[in-house]
Amino acid sequence: GIRPEAQRAPAPGHTGDGLTFTEGRCAVTWYGDPRYGPWLYELTCEPEPEPAVAYTVAGRASHYGSSYEWQPLGCTGKPYHSADPTIIAVSPDRYASWPCGTALRVTGPAGSIVGVRQDACPGCWGNWIDLSEAGFLATCGAPYLLGICSVDIEVLR
Repeated sequence: GIRPEAQRAPAPGHTGDGLTFTEGRCAVTWYGDPRYGPWLYELTCEPEPEPAVAYTVAGRASHYGSSYEWQPLGCTGKPYHSADPTIIAVSPDRYASWPCGTALRVTGPAGSIVGVRQDACPGCWGNWIDLSEAGFLATCGAPYLLGICSVDIEVLR
């Protein structure tokens, strides 16, 4: 396949057509004539498509706390890291409807993150979720760091 490390700039001043090959979302176009030196090539890739939204609910977000650093996450057993904004834990009310691995977009007063349900929050209820410190800061902002904030939770397909 086409590897990202094979990227080069297009031929300077090139005005003719090149030979193009495509694979998935990427295309590589080769310019030049091997009789006159090395071929130059240009790699272009389409951006990843935005995930589709299944539905949106209003909810609340809180954050884990630094004492959970390196503790295993319930879904994967991988260690918790407060700097990972993709970690989301859900309430027991959502265990069945948002199973482990569910992609969620969380939007709060400070911005949005896209994360994955990786843990459980037994102290939460309803549409209350727990985010890593990085995720909480990105969605709720610094003024909320000691508490909770209102968020919109989009369940992604």
